[in-house]
Order: sequence, then C-alpha cells, then structure tokens
Amino acid sequence: MWDLIESVNKKIKRDDPRTWKRFPGLSSLGLLSQALGPAAWKNRANEGLHGVFSSIIGRKELLVSVDNWGVMRPTRDVPDAALAPEKVRTSVAVGEGFEGTLQDKPDWKTTSKWLHWDLNPFLWLKEEGLDYQFLGDFIAENNGSKNNGLPKLQGMLNLVDATPQDGGFLIVPGFQHHIKQWIDQPHLSTYERNHQDSPEFVEVPPDDPMQNQTQKIPMKAGDFIIWSSEMPHQNFENDSNKFRMVQYIKMFERPSEDAYGFSYRKSLMRKHVPEHLQQTEIGKLVFGL
Repeated sequence: MWDLIESVNKKIKRDDPRTWKRFPGLSSLGLLSQALGPAAWKNRANEGLHGVFSSIIGRKELLVSVDNWGVMRPTRDVPDAALAPEKVRTSVAVGEGFEGTLQDKPDWKTTSKWLHWDLNPFLWLKEEGLDYQFLGDFIAENNGSKNNGLPKLQGMLNLVDATPQDGGFLIVPGFQHHIKQWIDQPHLSTYERNHQDSPEFVEVPPDDPMQNQTQKIPMKAGDFIIWSSEMPHQNFENDSNKFRMVQYIKMFERPSEDAYGFSYRKSLMRKHVPEHLQQTEIGKLVFGL
C-alpha cells in the first residue's frame, strides 16, 4: 500500500510524517485508490473467502470486486521528523519511543457523519434498479444493481489491528430487517424524490434516529467482515497514533456472458490479474476468466 501511496504522490515518504499532509485518494473518507498490487489480487483469490460468500449468497458462480484500499492516517502524537526504519510499520504506533516533538493532527481526521448505503434503498426494494452493467468503473461495479432476490453483500479485510480509537467500521446492526418499514414512512417521500437519480449511493438523512443507533466494529489484523448492503454503514475517524489500513472485497453473482460490458471486464482481468492466479481454478472462477 505504501508503494502505491508514494507512486501517486512523489513527495510523500513513508518514513517522514512531515510529508503525510497531502495524502492521495479520498482522504476525508479514509479511501485510497483501487487495490491492484500482487497482495491485493492474492487476497481476492482466496478459496475460503469465496466459500463464505458462496454459502451466504447460495451460488458458486461468483465474481470478486476490484475495490479500494482504505487508509487513515494517525491523528495523535505524530512525529515532526523522519522515523527510524523499524518504526515504518503500519502496526506500530508512529510516536512510540520518538524523542522529538509530537503533534496532534485533528485536520487529518476523516468525515464523522456520512452514514450511507451503496445502493438506493427506495429503488432496491421496488426492484427498479439497473440490471448489471460494467461501465469500466470497478469501484461502483454492482452497486445499485437491480434486486434479483439474492443477498447483496459487501466485505472488508482488516490489514492491521483496529481498536475503536484507531478509526474503523461502524454499521446499523439489524437494519436489513426494518428497511421496508423505513422507506414506507410518509415523511421520506421528498427525500426519495430527491434521490431518484442516485442509484449507487444514498446517505441516511442527518436527523434520522438511526444516526444514533450505530455500532463500531473493532477488528484484528486478518479479520474479515461481511455485511448486507441494506445496512447503513460508514468509516469512523481515527483518534490515535496508529494507521488504519483495509482492503474492500465483495463477491456477487456472475452475470450472463452477454451482459453489458462483461466482455470488456474479462479483457481487463486478463490484463491486470497476475498470470499465476489466472491459471488457478479459484482465479478463473472469481475473476470471470
């Protein structure tokens, strides 16, 4: 991940916190760009991961997403000088043992309120979303697709330990059981009209009671969480001297061969997926080759 960060912005150095000011990607949301390195592809072609998604969705023929890395900078006790080599590890608190000046960076915190769905709940339950289309944007792939009766899932691999202070994932637990009741509330009719052209992303109204019904999910390195896309979720801000780093991975039903853009998707997979993974049975399956 650091290789990607340093390649996007040549002024950023992993061993010098003074250069971390202008982080690439959507730093206000804790999102980096697409995860395309060897480790990221290997994580996607994990047989155990496919098995879990398959058992929940009830299908074996699943594709894996090409989603983002997620990274949050530390916001507490950040050194004002370069770090010793042994400190340049994401699992180590960057200020521990540092003898120079430590600074808090509150302006590096991510947005605190953006509870959302990666679909439009009004269109989703009325089955008015779009059928699967691949338009060259892997990040939005299958977001907001038409409800086909199968569970719609998202997932995230935690790369370093994340306590409630380190920034992380929060969700409204159990909301998928109440989503129909929620969208039928009369006072949401205007909100629905205002978002009828937003099939892939809708924020929860800022004054909705569920804003206060969220639960933070601490995770260990290597933990993987899967949630229903019907559940509102977001990242919450980092308030510690540690990095938070994750990889987003989801799986979904493979579309038909004649689905819009699917042949183009295949060509991109052949171009970017490491050759040795293309030759494995799990690689052929989840990358759609």
